[in-house]
Amino acid sequence: MTGDLPITDASKVHVRALETGEPLHFAWRVYIPANSKQTTIKLAGGGLNFWLNGSSEFIARVRFRQDQEGQLEVYEHFGGVSGRRTFGDQALAGLLRDRWDRVRVEQLGAPELAVIEPGQPAVFLRLTLPDDLVREARAKLSPSTQEQYVPVLFELKLDPKA
Repeated sequence: MTGDLPITDASKVHVRALETGEPLHFAWRVYIPANSKQTTIKLAGGGLNFWLNGSSEFIARVRFRQDQEGQLEVYEHFGGVSGRRTFGDQALAGLLRDRWDRVRVEQLGAPELAVIEPGQPAVFLRLTLPDDLVREARAKLSPSTQEQYVPVLFELKLDPKA
């Protein structure tokens, strides 16, 4: 189901995006080499930070959903550590309702395996709003929501120097 992760150089980070079949669900197979110092996976706007020491191979996931009250949530899972948090506010949820297909997605390891030097930062996932939604967001969202979610809605980074 998650396929093989070919390790072409055991001294480098390897990341392969996995197809989930769901538009708001992102997953990766990740290998962190033994020679890595502390590696931090950071989420823009808060959320969980994950520290990895030494060699590890794991499945990472990020999933967005709307709860019964219409509030957006994001679930993150990295190397056995997971968390769920509220994402944005009701106004942001309303702006994105039935428009997630318009959000631009940049996903590390898609469509090909990404091989990264251990000290090199990389963006796992970046979701950005198109220009017309940015204009609408600037008109409808509070300044604090705009500051946190416009134009970059979500960003997840591998940051060895954090």
